[in-house]
Amino acid sequence: MKLPASPAFSATAKSFTNGRISKTEEWRSFTSEWWRQFETNAVKVSELIVTSRERLPALFIRTRDDASERSLKTTLGKALAKRQDRTYGTFAIRRAGEDARNGGTLWRLEHHDCADVPPEDDQTSAELPQANRPISDTNAEHAELADVDSRVMHNFWPDAEGH
Repeated sequence: MKLPASPAFSATAKSFTNGRISKTEEWRSFTSEWWRQFETNAVKVSELIVTSRERLPALFIRTRDDASERSLKTTLGKALAKRQDRTYGTFAIRRAGEDARNGGTLWRLEHHDCADVPPEDDQTSAELPQANRPISDTNAEHAELADVDSRVMHNFWPDAEGH
């Protein structure tokens, strides 16, 4: 079964390629819409395809317009698995078991109304939560500092890299 190309996907993809929407912002938008539709209910990947095509254009940027539904589900399923337990805004993506009927993975959102989660317009990346609670996704700053530290260390010991 082939799904029709989405006008919203095309418009959002165009703005993504112009650099106006970060991937994190796309995932925040996607999880917000997912929550609006399903709240904490466990869902199959197939139930999220339409929303994902509209809200996650970067995920499908390399997907042909005539891609099969199976191909789209595989792409989204892999992306969800990669982002399992990450928090976007106030929503954490959780694995919810397997569908008893066909064995496919079920997914759900967990909502955290927590003061240390950044506001929706924050431009940082999402990260893995610890101790099953959301963490601010501002640790990207720490990663950038670590990268700077490693370059500084290389300046002090330039030949230490090969040992």
